[in-house]
Amino acid sequence: MLAYVLKRIALMLPTLLAITFIAFGLSRLTPGDPVLEDLSVGDVNMSPEVYRREYRKEAERLGYDRPAFYCGLLPLAYPDTLHRIVLPTHRARLKAWIGWSGNWPRVEAFYRSIQSGEQLLWELDGHNDAFINTRYHWGRLYLESEADRLARRLDSVRANVLQDSLLSATFADRLAAAEGAFAQLNTDRTTWKCWVPGWQWYGADNQYHHWLSGMLHGDFGHSLRDQRPVAVRIAEAVRWTLQINGLAIFFAYLLSIPLGVYAAAYVGKRFD
Repeated sequence: MLAYVLKRIALMLPTLLAITFIAFGLSRLTPGDPVLEDLSVGDVNMSPEVYRREYRKEAERLGYDRPAFYCGLLPLAYPDTLHRIVLPTHRARLKAWIGWSGNWPRVEAFYRSIQSGEQLLWELDGHNDAFINTRYHWGRLYLESEADRLARRLDSVRANVLQDSLLSATFADRLAAAEGAFAQLNTDRTTWKCWVPGWQWYGADNQYHHWLSGMLHGDFGHSLRDQRPVAVRIAEAVRWTLQINGLAIFFAYLLSIPLGVYAAAYVGKRFD
């Protein structure tokens, strides 16, 4: 008997572990951006730098600035700090750039140059077509995955910068820095790193570990809809569920027991 119990426990533990993996994975695959839904931006005209800072602050509060798991098997070209890029669209774009360049230092330098130029464009006071087009094409750099499309975006930015004296005087240096960073990114390719696996160890400070620890302590997080603790919302729903199920079981036994006794007493009869 003891051997049977130990065997069942031994089978139960990996099953529970697999269930936690599946539940955690599904929670991270849900559509939408939990950080953005929970973020109160306040002023819609905040600068890109302030927006990134507020987004990061909220991501840190929710734990989305951590790696997903204890370890990872990724291409050697990927850095072990990519999870610190908390904006999902930016992180996805950086992965795409790493995919065709294989050179993370060059990718990071180009990314930082785009951020620097974005902040300056926001600070400059200009509303003519050249400014509008420059801001548009510069912002679209975050959305381009392929090298040739990035090059065309930079060409469009330069064409518009040359049409305005203020842009030529103030933004030309940032544009030149971005063009230089992109040129190095495009030429210093180490694509072989994309085909070599690299083992990365993150330790216990990861999303899954904190999620599982919270679950074991009864902390299921907060609702994205009303910010109330999930445990409280579950308790409210469980109360009604137990009442309904209790009534259903009561009426089921109320009918089934007398009917069963009557059927047993008159077995073989028409009622049976």
